[in-house]
Amino acid sequence: MKKHRLLLYAVISRRVRGKALLMVLFLAMIAIYDLFVPALGERWPLVWVALLASLVMWFYYAVLLRRAALQVRPRYLRLQGPLYGLNISYERLLSVTTTLVGHQYPPDQISGHERELLKEFQGATAVLVELRALPPAFRRRRFWFHRLLFSTTRPGLLLMVDDWMAASRDIEAARTKWYDQYKPRERPDNRSLAARILDS
Repeated sequence: MKKHRLLLYAVISRRVRGKALLMVLFLAMIAIYDLFVPALGERWPLVWVALLASLVMWFYYAVLLRRAALQVRPRYLRLQGPLYGLNISYERLLSVTTTLVGHQYPPDQISGHERELLKEFQGATAVLVELRALPPAFRRRRFWFHRLLFSTTRPGLLLMVDDWMAASRDIEAARTKWYDQYKPRERPDNRSLAARILDS
């Protein structure tokens, strides 16, 4: 299995985890201080609830977001989010190409928050995995996955990874091997358009 981390989640984690940790430390100091010098009175449970909530938030942004990755497996692609993973059959893949992130999400057409997230990706190349159709499980994709992971021009995934060349190569190799093993007569033609014209 080849694994390519999703950089969008890495950016979100980097932006939030430090603030969440500071909140945890601040609330922990207040809670511990109140154990020795009762100052909160009947409000002390609220501090512990807030501390627990901030711990959960820190764990999500510091630990769970780091799980987000594209996993290239022998029989399918797995889009692994922080909390939920989805398998995508190679038969559903239409093409694997590249695109510029800025072409998919121009800065003047997205919100300020999204513009900040994509600031370091605007001139970057992303892997575009075009699908014949989005799997039914993606109907609730905005609940489980960030919307910036999806193409705006066609059904598919927009994947910002560390090495887009390696990711594209791994997907194509696994896809071709899957077709050779399970559907040899339907093996996709991965040649460039120029190569197809020369052979015609």
